[in-house]
Amino acid sequence: MPPTHATVQRRERSHSDAEHAAPVVQMEGGGGGNMEGGDVARAAAHATKPDTAKKTDELSDELAAAGSTAPMAALVARWRQAGVNDDKILRAVGKQDWDALVRNLFQDDAAWVEAKVLGLTSSSHKDACKFGMYAIKARYNLQEISGQWGGRALARLWEALARVPASHVSRATNQQLKKLVGEKSVAPGASWYGGGEIRMDYQNTDRFLDTMKVGDVQGDSKVASYGRAAKRGLLGLAGKRNTRVNRQNLFSHTVLHEVGHAVDEQLKVMNGHMGDPLFGSWQAVSKSWNNFSYAIRDDHVTAGGNRAEAEYVRDIGKKVAAGEASLGAAKKATDKGPGGKKLDTAGVKGHPIFVALEESKKGKIPWNNRPTAVNGRIYHQAYDTEFVSYDATLRSGLEISKYQWRAPGEFFAEIYAAYYTGALAESHPLYGWFEAEIHGRANMDPLRLKNPTQWQQEQEGGGAAADASGVAAPT
Repeated sequence: MPPTHATVQRRERSHSDAEHAAPVVQMEGGGGGNMEGGDVARAAAHATKPDTAKKTDELSDELAAAGSTAPMAALVARWRQAGVNDDKILRAVGKQDWDALVRNLFQDDAAWVEAKVLGLTSSSHKDACKFGMYAIKARYNLQEISGQWGGRALARLWEALARVPASHVSRATNQQLKKLVGEKSVAPGASWYGGGEIRMDYQNTDRFLDTMKVGDVQGDSKVASYGRAAKRGLLGLAGKRNTRVNRQNLFSHTVLHEVGHAVDEQLKVMNGHMGDPLFGSWQAVSKSWNNFSYAIRDDHVTAGGNRAEAEYVRDIGKKVAAGEASLGAAKKATDKGPGGKKLDTAGVKGHPIFVALEESKKGKIPWNNRPTAVNGRIYHQAYDTEFVSYDATLRSGLEISKYQWRAPGEFFAEIYAAYYTGALAESHPLYGWFEAEIHGRANMDPLRLKNPTQWQQEQEGGGAAADASGVAAPT
């Protein structure tokens, strides 16, 4: 099973221990030796026992007066030793708006920083939350973290990121994860990844997955649907109450899902291997209703359907699917029926092409409500200009989440999240491949990635030669 928490990385100190010690001032004959008068005053101030009763603003002013990162870190260390309240320290550091200081503190005492972040709550002060943001940036070597973050969300974020290999999130190895942005939106769970940026809604940090329906949350922007979902009280990830999957924390699962998108982009997993049967044999069909309807027609004809009839129904179904009112569209296609005749209303409504086009619309949440298969394939509109299909016969054996069937990228992101929450069963067809090729990989080089079928064939055949890192050499 995958680890639930990663070991905190140890980093080399960027400065000597001497820089952290309180300065020793030698005064001879009233003079300061080689020290300037201002240096003597600052050193004397640092040598004075801290006033634990000082307010946050006063502590913040002292930090600003320290002048550079090393003296600031030394000052924080002295506050801690003297018993200054930790929350007051976090707020004073957060007021500085200087993440270099928190990076320095993390290098000096990673355990203390981790404890402070994990101790943040929904009522934590905004400056303490700013400290948490800088701490997460330092701990995971992120390029940027910004926006609005609640304390509880930051604690959850730290825990979620600790589950994945450092290379998956570090800016040094994953160029497709550039920014983490927190926001409190009107749509609970409305988080997304795009252009190297993850935007996380942080309102529902203590909800379980089975308290809402993912298809409604991530597939329908109407707030009314959240009420319906809450009333049903069922996520329906696997079509039933699945304790292994559904009793995961919604926020943590979503964080890992979005990180999965960034890993997918970096390794080009689905871009290069989505047609593999163990991924569902996906096809990117079209970017418009017109070409999408042609693809459904062609598959219907391949399965033995009448081409003239298929052309006629395709034209009607395309208009309806694109937004025209019901079967009134049939009147505009009267002269295109087989043999110059048009089908009756029942014939059109029940036709596989019309049914598939009508059921495939994004608004009908077709990843949850599976459309009728055409020649063994499911066709649907994943996004406004993204139409896809996959092999209907493979769904039951690969499914851990209905949402994974929205698009190739969602398929990988859901498998990724399930693996790192411990919800992906070892019996799942992708478990071994994921553990070796994604979790166990020492780098983020897409050229070294094998698709699942290739990997399984090598396991069954005794395996390919491995390089020094233990990763099988590319073929």
